[in-house]
Order: sequence, then C-alpha cells, then structure tokens
Amino acid sequence: MAGQRRGFLDRITHRGALRRWRNAALAAPQADLAELRRQRGRARKLRRQLDGIGGQIKTLSGRMDAAQEKSSVEERDFLASLRGMADEQRALEEENAAIQSEISRNRERAARAERAANAKAATKASRAIDAAVADIGAKLGGGDRANAGSTRRRST
Repeated sequence: MAGQRRGFLDRITHRGALRRWRNAALAAPQADLAELRRQRGRARKLRRQLDGIGGQIKTLSGRMDAAQEKSSVEERDFLASLRGMADEQRALEEENAAIQSEISRNRERAARAERAANAKAATKASRAIDAAVADIGAKLGGGDRANAGSTRRRST
C-alpha cells in the first residue's frame, strides 16, 4: 500500500515539476536576466542528476544484456547437453533392441539344438531298445525273435 501511495505522489510531483519547467520556458522571453540565470543553474543541476541516472540506467542495461547473453549461452549449452543425452539414449535403445534380438535368436537356436538332441537321444534309445529286444529274441530262439521284433515295430 505504501509503495502505491509513493508511486502516486511521485507521479503528481513529477507532473508539477514538468508544468513548472514548461511555464518557465514559455515565460523566458519576458523574464529578467537574473531569473534566467537562476533557472539555468537549476536546469544544469537537474541535468547533472538526470545524466547520473542515465549513466546508471546504461550500466544496469549493460549488466542486464550481459546477464541475458550469459543466460542464453547457458540455455544453449543446456539444450545442447539435453540433445546429446537424447542422442545417447536413442543409441542405447537401439543397442538394447539389437541385444534383445540376438538373445531371442540364441534362444531359438538353443531350443532347436535341444529338440535335435532330444530327437537324437530318442532315436538312440529306440535303437538300444530294438537291439535289446533283438538280443532277447535271439536268446529265446529264432521264431520268437521275429515276433519280438515285429511286436516292437508295431508299438512304435
């Protein structure tokens, strides 16, 4: 509230000062020399104060520009860093997909090899059974041997 009141009073005071200087400028042709010298002195004093404020404004403006430039450089660097991280993430995702594909292919190969090994083992076991049946048939006699082999073949 106090800041608003001060701003209001400052505006009124400023308007009054502008009005006084405008009236002094309009009345200058009729003013006496002493009055004009006093006004010139006050105007020079005001001008020095305004120049000082203008210098401060230029300094602050330069600082703000430098800060914005530094900020934009930092933002640009940050964005470049983010882009680099995104590129790295994409590369890692592609590498992960390739690894997953290789794992899948290896699992398929292992499953085929396991099926082939199981089939080979089953064939070997079947041959061993056939050989055992034939051996038992030979021990039992010639006629039974033929029946034993044919019985075995029918069950498979």
